[in-house]
Amino acid sequence: MTDAAHNAREMRRWRRRSERVAISRKLLPGAIVLIVLVMIGFVAYRTLMPGQLLAAKPGTPMVNPRFKGRDNEDVPFLIGAVQALRDEADQNRIVLNQPFVTMGTARLTAKTGVYRPAQATLSLEGGVVFDDGRNHLSTQHALFDAKAGEITGTPIAPGDGVEVTGVMGRARADGFKVYDHGQRIALDGNVRGLVTPHR
Repeated sequence: MTDAAHNAREMRRWRRRSERVAISRKLLPGAIVLIVLVMIGFVAYRTLMPGQLLAAKPGTPMVNPRFKGRDNEDVPFLIGAVQALRDEADQNRIVLNQPFVTMGTARLTAKTGVYRPAQATLSLEGGVVFDDGRNHLSTQHALFDAKAGEITGTPIAPGDGVEVTGVMGRARADGFKVYDHGQRIALDGNVRGLVTPHR
Protein backbone atom coordinates (compact mmCIF):
# COMPACT_ATOMS: atom_id res chain seq x y z
CA MET A 1 0.00 0.00 0.00
CA THR A 2 1.43 3.39 -0.99
CA ASP A 3 1.71 6.24 1.43
CA ALA A 4 -0.90 8.17 -0.53
CA ALA A 5 -3.45 5.35 -0.24
CA HIS A 6 -2.70 4.91 3.45
CA ASN A 7 -3.10 8.61 4.07
CA ALA A 8 -6.39 8.66 2.17
CA ARG A 9 -7.76 5.77 4.25
CA GLU A 10 -6.72 7.43 7.50
CA MET A 11 -8.34 10.65 6.34
CA ARG A 12 -11.63 8.83 5.66
CA ARG A 13 -11.50 7.19 9.13
CA TRP A 14 -10.78 10.55 10.74
CA ARG A 15 -13.70 12.16 8.91
CA ARG A 16 -16.11 9.38 9.99
CA ARG A 17 -14.93 9.72 13.59
CA SER A 18 -15.33 13.49 13.42
CA GLU A 19 -18.85 13.09 12.05
CA ARG A 20 -19.79 10.71 14.90
CA VAL A 21 -18.38 13.15 17.46
CA ALA A 22 -20.31 16.02 15.88
CA ILE A 23 -23.55 14.01 15.92
CA SER A 24 -22.96 13.02 19.57
CA ARG A 25 -22.42 16.66 20.52
CA LYS A 26 -25.74 17.54 18.92
CA LEU A 27 -27.67 14.65 20.51
CA LEU A 28 -26.21 14.86 24.04
CA PRO A 29 -27.93 18.14 25.07
CA GLY A 30 -31.25 16.81 23.79
CA ALA A 31 -30.80 13.56 25.76
CA ILE A 32 -30.01 15.54 28.92
CA VAL A 33 -33.11 17.70 28.45
CA LEU A 34 -35.24 14.58 27.91
CA ILE A 35 -33.92 12.96 31.10
CA VAL A 36 -34.61 16.14 33.10
CA LEU A 37 -38.16 16.35 31.70
CA VAL A 38 -38.82 12.71 32.60
CA MET A 39 -37.58 13.30 36.16
CA ILE A 40 -39.73 16.44 36.52
CA GLY A 41 -42.75 14.57 35.18
CA PHE A 42 -42.21 11.72 37.63
CA VAL A 43 -41.93 14.08 40.59
CA ALA A 44 -45.03 15.98 39.48
CA TYR A 45 -46.97 12.74 39.10
CA ARG A 46 -46.00 11.56 42.60
CA THR A 47 -46.91 14.99 44.04
CA LEU A 48 -50.17 15.74 42.24
CA MET A 49 -51.76 12.31 41.90
CA PRO A 50 -53.91 11.07 44.84
CA GLY A 51 -51.34 8.40 45.77
CA GLN A 52 -50.53 4.76 45.34
CA LEU A 53 -53.03 3.65 47.98
CA LEU A 54 -55.96 4.17 45.60
CA ALA A 55 -54.11 2.23 42.90
CA ALA A 56 -54.05 -0.96 44.97
CA LYS A 57 -55.23 -3.92 42.90
CA PRO A 58 -57.63 -6.52 44.35
CA GLY A 59 -55.75 -9.46 45.83
CA THR A 60 -52.31 -7.89 45.28
CA PRO A 61 -50.52 -6.58 48.41
CA MET A 62 -49.00 -3.11 48.13
CA VAL A 63 -45.95 -2.28 50.26
CA ASN A 64 -45.59 1.11 51.98
CA PRO A 65 -48.58 2.76 50.27
CA ARG A 66 -49.23 6.47 50.76
CA PHE A 67 -52.22 8.72 50.14
CA LYS A 68 -52.02 12.51 50.35
CA GLY A 69 -55.20 14.51 50.56
CA ARG A 70 -56.92 17.61 51.94
CA ASP A 71 -59.99 17.88 54.12
CA ASN A 72 -63.01 20.14 53.63
CA GLU A 73 -61.00 23.11 54.94
CA ASP A 74 -58.06 22.43 52.60
CA VAL A 75 -55.85 21.19 55.44
CA PRO A 76 -53.43 18.46 54.23
CA PHE A 77 -53.21 14.98 55.69
CA LEU A 78 -51.32 11.79 54.89
CA ILE A 79 -52.52 8.19 55.21
CA GLY A 80 -49.95 5.41 55.02
CA ALA A 81 -49.32 1.82 56.06
CA VAL A 82 -46.75 -0.93 56.01
CA GLN A 83 -48.96 -2.91 53.64
CA ALA A 84 -52.31 -2.51 51.86
CA LEU A 85 -54.63 -5.03 50.25
CA ARG A 86 -57.79 -4.15 48.33
CA ASP A 87 -60.71 -6.49 49.01
CA GLU A 88 -61.55 -8.61 45.95
CA ALA A 89 -65.25 -8.71 46.87
CA ASP A 90 -65.51 -5.02 47.83
CA GLN A 91 -63.38 -2.62 45.76
CA ASN A 92 -64.20 0.18 48.20
CA ARG A 93 -62.49 -1.68 51.06
CA ILE A 94 -58.70 -1.47 51.42
CA VAL A 95 -57.26 -3.36 54.39
CA LEU A 96 -54.17 -1.75 55.93
CA ASN A 97 -51.49 -3.30 58.09
CA GLN A 98 -50.01 -0.90 60.67
CA PRO A 99 -51.73 2.18 59.26
CA PHE A 100 -50.95 5.74 60.25
CA VAL A 101 -52.32 9.22 59.69
CA THR A 102 -50.44 12.49 59.99
CA MET A 103 -52.05 15.92 60.30
CA GLY A 104 -49.43 18.59 60.82
CA THR A 105 -47.48 17.54 63.91
CA ALA A 106 -50.19 15.10 65.08
CA ARG A 107 -49.89 11.39 64.33
CA LEU A 108 -52.44 8.57 64.58
CA THR A 109 -51.36 4.90 64.50
CA ALA A 110 -52.95 1.45 64.92
CA LYS A 111 -52.34 -2.25 64.32
CA THR A 112 -54.88 -2.62 61.51
CA GLY A 113 -57.27 -0.45 59.55
CA VAL A 114 -59.79 -0.36 56.73
CA TYR A 115 -59.80 2.58 54.33
CA ARG A 116 -62.93 3.32 52.29
CA PRO A 117 -62.09 5.79 49.48
CA ALA A 118 -65.73 6.54 48.55
CA GLN A 119 -66.48 7.69 52.11
CA ALA A 120 -62.94 8.98 52.80
CA THR A 121 -62.91 7.17 56.15
CA LEU A 122 -60.32 5.03 57.88
CA SER A 123 -61.47 2.70 60.66
CA LEU A 124 -58.69 1.68 63.04
CA GLU A 125 -58.49 -1.33 65.30
CA GLY A 126 -56.09 -2.43 68.02
CA GLY A 127 -53.51 -0.34 69.81
CA VAL A 128 -54.84 2.96 68.50
CA VAL A 129 -52.63 5.86 69.55
CA PHE A 130 -52.98 9.59 68.88
CA ASP A 131 -50.11 11.92 69.79
CA ASP A 132 -49.73 15.61 69.01
CA GLY A 133 -46.69 16.33 71.16
CA ARG A 134 -48.85 17.65 74.01
CA ASN A 135 -51.43 14.93 74.52
CA HIS A 136 -51.17 11.15 74.24
CA LEU A 137 -54.42 9.27 73.62
CA SER A 138 -54.75 5.48 73.55
CA THR A 139 -57.78 3.32 72.75
CA GLN A 140 -58.76 0.19 70.80
CA HIS A 141 -61.13 1.58 68.17
CA ALA A 142 -61.20 4.84 66.22
CA LEU A 143 -62.56 6.34 63.00
CA PHE A 144 -60.70 8.96 60.98
CA ASP A 145 -62.98 11.10 58.81
CA ALA A 146 -60.64 12.52 56.17
CA LYS A 147 -63.22 15.02 54.86
CA ALA A 148 -63.92 16.52 58.27
CA GLY A 149 -60.37 16.11 59.58
CA GLU A 150 -61.75 14.48 62.75
CA ILE A 151 -61.07 11.33 64.76
CA THR A 152 -63.80 9.74 66.87
CA GLY A 153 -64.02 6.72 69.11
CA THR A 154 -66.89 4.95 70.87
CA PRO A 155 -66.84 1.79 73.00
CA ILE A 156 -67.67 -1.40 71.12
CA ALA A 157 -67.04 -4.09 73.72
CA PRO A 158 -67.24 -4.02 77.52
CA GLY A 159 -64.15 -2.45 78.99
CA ASP A 160 -63.46 -0.35 75.92
CA GLY A 161 -62.57 3.25 76.53
CA VAL A 162 -59.97 5.90 75.97
CA GLU A 163 -57.10 7.09 78.15
CA VAL A 164 -55.52 10.50 77.70
CA THR A 165 -52.33 11.85 79.23
CA GLY A 166 -51.50 15.46 78.59
CA VAL A 167 -50.32 18.80 79.88
CA MET A 168 -53.41 19.08 82.11
CA GLY A 169 -53.13 15.62 83.66
CA ARG A 170 -54.69 12.20 83.04
CA ALA A 171 -58.23 11.23 82.12
CA ARG A 172 -60.32 8.24 81.06
CA ALA A 173 -63.68 8.11 79.29
CA ASP A 174 -65.92 5.91 77.17
CA GLY A 175 -65.54 7.90 73.97
CA PHE A 176 -63.67 10.80 72.44
CA LYS A 177 -63.45 13.20 69.54
CA VAL A 178 -60.35 14.86 68.12
CA TYR A 179 -61.24 17.90 66.02
CA ASP A 180 -59.83 21.16 64.67
CA HIS A 181 -57.36 19.03 62.68
CA GLY A 182 -55.91 17.41 65.76
CA GLN A 183 -55.77 20.57 67.87
CA ARG A 184 -58.60 19.74 70.31
CA ILE A 185 -59.74 16.65 72.22
CA ALA A 186 -63.20 16.16 73.74
CA LEU A 187 -64.06 13.23 76.03
CA ASP A 188 -67.54 11.75 76.37
CA GLY A 189 -69.21 9.30 78.77
CA ASN A 190 -68.05 8.41 82.31
CA VAL A 191 -65.26 10.95 82.18
CA ARG A 192 -62.92 10.74 85.15
CA GLY A 193 -59.38 11.89 85.69
CA LEU A 194 -56.74 13.72 87.60
CA VAL A 195 -55.90 17.32 86.81
CA THR A 196 -52.32 18.36 87.37
CA PRO A 197 -52.08 22.11 88.12
CA HIS A 198 -49.27 24.07 86.54
CA ARG A 199 -46.58 25.29 88.92
